[in-house]
Amino acid sequence: MTGGLLRESSSRKGPALLVVVPLLGMPMDAAMTYPTEHAAVTTVIEIDAPPATVWQHTVAIPDIRAEELRFTISHNLIGVPKPVDARLEGEGPGAVRLLRWGQGIHFQEHVTEWEQDRRLAWRFHFAPDSIPAAVEAHIRVDSDYLRLEDGDYMLEPLPGNRTRLTLTTRYSMATPFNDYCRWWGERFLGDFHGIVLDVIRNRAEAAAGGA
Repeated sequence: MTGGLLRESSSRKGPALLVVVPLLGMPMDAAMTYPTEHAAVTTVIEIDAPPATVWQHTVAIPDIRAEELRFTISHNLIGVPKPVDARLEGEGPGAVRLLRWGQGIHFQEHVTEWEQDRRLAWRFHFAPDSIPAAVEAHIRVDSDYLRLEDGDYMLEPLPGNRTRLTLTTRYSMATPFNDYCRWWGERFLGDFHGIVLDVIRNRAEAAAGGA
Protein backbone atom coordinates (compact mmCIF):
# COMPACT_ATOMS: atom_id res chain seq x y z
CA MET A 1 0.00 0.00 0.00
CA THR A 2 2.75 2.42 0.93
CA GLY A 3 4.72 1.64 -2.23
CA GLY A 4 1.68 2.19 -4.41
CA LEU A 5 0.91 5.50 -2.77
CA LEU A 6 4.48 6.62 -3.21
CA ARG A 7 4.40 5.76 -6.91
CA GLU A 8 1.06 7.54 -7.33
CA SER A 9 2.31 10.62 -5.48
CA SER A 10 5.55 10.67 -7.44
CA SER A 11 3.75 10.55 -10.78
CA ARG A 12 1.63 13.58 -9.89
CA LYS A 13 3.76 15.85 -7.76
CA GLY A 14 7.25 14.68 -6.89
CA PRO A 15 7.97 17.47 -4.36
CA ALA A 16 4.89 16.47 -2.38
CA LEU A 17 6.84 13.44 -1.20
CA LEU A 18 8.78 15.77 1.06
CA VAL A 19 5.58 16.11 3.04
CA VAL A 20 3.99 12.71 2.77
CA VAL A 21 6.88 10.27 3.28
CA PRO A 22 7.17 10.70 7.07
CA LEU A 23 3.39 10.42 7.42
CA LEU A 24 3.38 7.15 5.50
CA GLY A 25 5.83 5.75 8.04
CA MET A 26 3.63 6.53 11.00
CA PRO A 27 2.65 3.54 13.15
CA MET A 28 -0.96 2.60 12.52
CA ASP A 29 -1.46 0.92 15.89
CA ALA A 30 -4.49 2.65 17.43
CA ALA A 31 -3.09 1.92 20.89
CA MET A 32 -0.10 4.20 20.26
CA THR A 33 -0.57 7.83 21.22
CA TYR A 34 1.66 10.86 21.00
CA PRO A 35 1.57 14.15 22.90
CA THR A 36 -0.68 16.74 21.31
CA GLU A 37 1.01 20.03 20.57
CA HIS A 38 -0.64 23.26 19.48
CA ALA A 39 0.83 25.75 17.04
CA ALA A 40 -0.20 28.91 15.24
CA VAL A 41 0.88 30.84 12.16
CA THR A 42 0.31 34.61 12.05
CA THR A 43 0.77 36.94 9.09
CA VAL A 44 0.40 40.74 9.12
CA ILE A 45 -0.01 43.25 6.29
CA GLU A 46 -0.88 46.94 6.05
CA ILE A 47 -3.55 48.13 3.64
CA ASP A 48 -4.13 51.59 2.20
CA ALA A 49 -7.86 51.51 2.92
CA PRO A 50 -10.04 52.13 6.01
CA PRO A 51 -11.14 49.20 8.23
CA ALA A 52 -14.74 49.33 7.00
CA THR A 53 -13.59 48.76 3.41
CA VAL A 54 -11.08 46.08 4.38
CA TRP A 55 -13.79 44.29 6.38
CA GLN A 56 -16.06 44.06 3.35
CA HIS A 57 -13.31 42.32 1.38
CA THR A 58 -12.30 40.07 4.28
CA VAL A 59 -15.53 38.46 5.48
CA ALA A 60 -16.23 37.30 1.91
CA ILE A 61 -13.67 36.78 -0.87
CA PRO A 62 -15.68 35.56 -3.88
CA ASP A 63 -14.42 34.44 -7.27
CA ILE A 64 -10.67 34.52 -6.71
CA ARG A 65 -9.02 34.70 -10.13
CA ALA A 66 -5.79 32.87 -10.93
CA GLU A 67 -4.08 36.13 -11.86
CA GLU A 68 -4.78 37.49 -8.37
CA LEU A 69 -2.59 34.82 -6.77
CA ARG A 70 1.15 35.35 -6.77
CA PHE A 71 3.75 32.61 -7.07
CA THR A 72 4.46 30.52 -3.97
CA ILE A 73 6.56 27.41 -3.45
CA SER A 74 3.64 25.62 -1.75
CA HIS A 75 1.13 26.22 -4.51
CA ASN A 76 3.19 26.47 -7.68
CA LEU A 77 5.98 23.97 -7.01
CA ILE A 78 4.62 21.50 -4.45
CA GLY A 79 1.07 21.60 -5.78
CA VAL A 80 -0.95 22.53 -2.70
CA PRO A 81 -4.47 23.49 -3.90
CA LYS A 82 -5.14 27.24 -4.19
CA PRO A 83 -8.10 29.16 -2.75
CA VAL A 84 -10.92 29.71 -5.21
CA ASP A 85 -13.81 31.27 -3.30
CA ALA A 86 -14.97 32.28 0.19
CA ARG A 87 -18.61 33.27 0.71
CA LEU A 88 -20.53 34.28 3.81
CA GLU A 89 -23.91 32.97 4.93
CA GLY A 90 -25.44 35.09 7.70
CA GLU A 91 -23.87 37.70 9.97
CA GLY A 92 -22.53 37.68 13.50
CA PRO A 93 -21.66 34.65 15.63
CA GLY A 94 -23.21 31.56 14.06
CA ALA A 95 -22.63 32.75 10.51
CA VAL A 96 -20.82 30.36 8.18
CA ARG A 97 -18.08 31.04 5.67
CA LEU A 98 -18.13 28.58 2.76
CA LEU A 99 -14.67 28.04 1.30
CA ARG A 100 -13.58 26.33 -1.88
CA TRP A 101 -10.04 25.47 -2.94
CA GLY A 102 -8.80 23.84 -6.11
CA GLN A 103 -8.96 20.08 -6.72
CA GLY A 104 -12.48 19.91 -5.29
CA ILE A 105 -11.67 20.88 -1.70
CA HIS A 106 -14.51 22.56 0.20
CA PHE A 107 -15.01 23.25 3.90
CA GLN A 108 -16.60 25.68 6.33
CA GLU A 109 -15.55 28.23 8.91
CA HIS A 110 -18.16 28.57 11.66
CA VAL A 111 -18.01 32.12 13.01
CA THR A 112 -17.53 32.29 16.78
CA GLU A 113 -16.75 36.00 17.20
CA TRP A 114 -17.87 38.95 15.11
CA GLU A 115 -16.79 42.49 15.90
CA GLN A 116 -17.76 44.64 12.94
CA ASP A 117 -14.73 46.15 11.19
CA ARG A 118 -12.44 44.81 13.96
CA ARG A 119 -12.37 41.02 14.39
CA LEU A 120 -13.71 37.85 12.82
CA ALA A 121 -13.01 34.48 14.46
CA TRP A 122 -14.07 30.96 13.49
CA ARG A 123 -13.63 27.25 13.98
CA PHE A 124 -12.93 25.02 10.99
CA HIS A 125 -15.49 22.38 10.04
CA PHE A 126 -14.74 19.57 7.58
CA ALA A 127 -17.42 17.29 6.15
CA PRO A 128 -16.62 13.68 5.20
CA ASP A 129 -16.32 14.76 1.55
CA SER A 130 -14.47 18.04 2.16
CA ILE A 131 -11.16 16.69 0.91
CA PRO A 132 -11.22 14.37 -2.14
CA ALA A 133 -9.41 11.06 -1.75
CA ALA A 134 -6.69 12.02 -4.23
CA VAL A 135 -5.73 15.01 -2.07
CA GLU A 136 -6.30 13.28 1.25
CA ALA A 137 -3.79 10.61 0.22
CA HIS A 138 -1.06 13.21 0.66
CA ILE A 139 -2.05 14.71 4.00
CA ARG A 140 -5.17 15.30 6.05
CA VAL A 141 -6.00 18.41 8.04
CA ASP A 142 -8.83 16.99 10.14
CA SER A 143 -7.29 13.78 11.45
CA ASP A 144 -6.23 12.50 14.86
CA TYR A 145 -2.62 13.38 14.10
CA LEU A 146 -3.08 16.77 12.38
CA ARG A 147 -6.04 19.10 12.68
CA LEU A 148 -6.82 22.68 11.72
CA GLU A 149 -8.56 24.12 14.76
CA ASP A 150 -9.53 27.77 14.41
CA GLY A 151 -8.47 31.15 13.11
CA ASP A 152 -9.21 34.86 13.07
CA TYR A 153 -8.76 38.14 11.24
CA MET A 154 -7.86 41.22 13.27
CA LEU A 155 -8.29 44.72 11.80
CA GLU A 156 -6.46 47.62 13.43
CA PRO A 157 -7.02 51.20 12.24
CA LEU A 158 -3.86 53.11 11.36
CA PRO A 159 -3.22 56.82 10.76
CA GLY A 160 -3.99 58.05 7.26
CA ASN A 161 -7.18 55.98 6.91
CA ARG A 162 -5.16 52.77 6.65
CA THR A 163 -5.56 49.32 8.24
CA ARG A 164 -3.30 46.68 9.71
CA LEU A 165 -4.79 43.24 8.95
CA THR A 166 -3.63 40.15 10.84
CA LEU A 167 -4.55 36.57 9.93
CA THR A 168 -3.89 33.74 12.40
CA THR A 169 -4.50 30.03 11.92
CA ARG A 170 -4.17 27.56 14.79
CA TYR A 171 -3.71 23.82 14.49
CA SER A 172 -2.84 20.79 16.59
CA MET A 173 -0.62 17.79 15.91
CA ALA A 174 0.09 14.50 17.63
CA THR A 175 2.83 12.69 15.73
CA PRO A 176 6.29 11.24 16.42
CA PHE A 177 7.73 14.18 14.44
CA ASN A 178 5.82 17.27 15.51
CA ASP A 179 8.77 19.55 14.78
CA TYR A 180 8.69 18.42 11.15
CA CYS A 181 4.94 19.03 10.91
CA ARG A 182 5.33 22.45 12.49
CA TRP A 183 8.00 23.41 9.96
CA TRP A 184 5.75 22.47 7.05
CA GLY A 185 2.76 24.08 8.74
CA GLU A 186 4.63 27.37 8.82
CA ARG A 187 5.55 27.02 5.14
CA PHE A 188 2.12 26.02 3.88
CA LEU A 189 0.01 28.29 6.05
CA GLY A 190 2.44 31.17 5.57
CA ASP A 191 2.10 30.87 1.79
CA PHE A 192 -1.68 30.53 2.03
CA HIS A 193 -1.96 33.55 4.33
CA GLY A 194 0.21 35.57 1.99
CA ILE A 195 -1.83 35.02 -1.16
CA VAL A 196 -5.18 35.51 0.57
CA LEU A 197 -4.05 38.71 2.28
CA ASP A 198 -2.72 39.97 -1.06
CA VAL A 199 -6.16 39.48 -2.62
CA ILE A 200 -7.84 41.31 0.26
CA ARG A 201 -5.35 44.18 0.10
CA ASN A 202 -5.58 44.59 -3.67
CA ARG A 203 -9.37 44.50 -3.70
CA ALA A 204 -9.74 46.82 -0.70
CA GLU A 205 -7.27 49.36 -2.05
CA ALA A 206 -8.96 49.31 -5.45
CA ALA A 207 -12.33 49.90 -3.77
CA ALA A 208 -10.95 52.69 -1.59
CA GLY A 209 -9.28 54.35 -4.57
CA GLY A 210 -12.49 54.31 -6.53
CA ALA A 211 -14.61 55.66 -3.70
